[in-house]
Amino acid sequence: MQSALFIFSKRKISRFSRIFTIDEKMIESRKENKLKNINRNVINDVNELILGHIKNIDEMRQLCKSILNNEIENSEIKEVFNSRNYCHPSHPLIGELVSKIPTECRSNTQKAKWLFNWFVQNLKYGRLTQPLFPLVRTDIDVLQLLEGTCGDFSNLFVSCMDFLSIQAKYVRVDRDVYGDEQDHICAAFFDDDRWILVDPTLSYEKISGWDIKHKEYRLISKEEHWDTLRKEEYELFMISLEKYKTILLSGIIFAPWIHEEIIDKSADETSTLFILLTLTKELDWQLWITYHIQSSDHSSCPIRIRSTEKRKYEWDQCISESFGLWDEKRWESRGLVSEIEMNANQYVNKSMDYLKKNEEKLFSLISLIESEKFRFSSQYNDWK
Repeated sequence: MQSALFIFSKRKISRFSRIFTIDEKMIESRKENKLKNINRNVINDVNELILGHIKNIDEMRQLCKSILNNEIENSEIKEVFNSRNYCHPSHPLIGELVSKIPTECRSNTQKAKWLFNWFVQNLKYGRLTQPLFPLVRTDIDVLQLLEGTCGDFSNLFVSCMDFLSIQAKYVRVDRDVYGDEQDHICAAFFDDDRWILVDPTLSYEKISGWDIKHKEYRLISKEEHWDTLRKEEYELFMISLEKYKTILLSGIIFAPWIHEEIIDKSADETSTLFILLTLTKELDWQLWITYHIQSSDHSSCPIRIRSTEKRKYEWDQCISESFGLWDEKRWESRGLVSEIEMNANQYVNKSMDYLKKNEEKLFSLISLIESEKFRFSSQYNDWK
């Protein structure tokens, strides 16, 4: 009798043990599925962020926190960037734009020339409308925002060429039509027996960016250029994330050239202001406003305004055009901008007039930088 009870007890314990083991496995499985769901949601959010669909700053910060908490791997972030498409020639908006080309434009060159003129008349150079994400604007982003930078415009032009079955490439410009060293992108299409360069950026408005004769450049295939963009986007996103524990500064690190605007225009010359917002390694911001004058055969830059503190501006005067546009030897400091300089120098006056009209947009972006710097400094002190 005792033996039978003992055997029964062993069987009962064994059964309960199996049930407990099954329950443990179920709990672990549920935990694993929950982590997978969290992982999948974070990956989806990263994709939405990169596409520019997340615009709320608090949502961006929460997503950054999730990434820093290792809810997804770096390799998974890289995969999101690797899946990026910059041109969508089959998108209805591309077809809608191309359909506006007049029927009298029959040759490839005529169609491309009409599109170039549309770009010049309708697109603004800059990133102020949506400065954080996406880092690179796709063809569709440019059409929706009617704003972009040189590479963004090129995405749209290449996409339109693809829609029209016209061979196109990207162009990496090392020295522009005026002979200045540049880190610049434009596009080119092939017609008859040659590549025709197309550059609708404001800097070349007076000389005409159509069939522009840049001095030093390289034609790059679409696939090679897109691969480079994916790599650059990922690397700079990760620099912002890993070095400064924020993703909100990726766009400024990636593209500090935030705006260009025509200030003055005559039959012979076009004057523009080119705005750069750069960051030091310590996340201190620097605002640079350069005054450009372009004619059909010459480009000059007589002054620039600098600022590292809100509403406090210094200015530099060009002392020699023989130095490159971005060479510091070109400049001599004239100190703080005052009413005297504004009255005496028309270029300073026009630059400051622009700044006063656009301070709100610029300071909004600068305030975000200062906020992220403070957050990073606080975290750094906590770690110490």
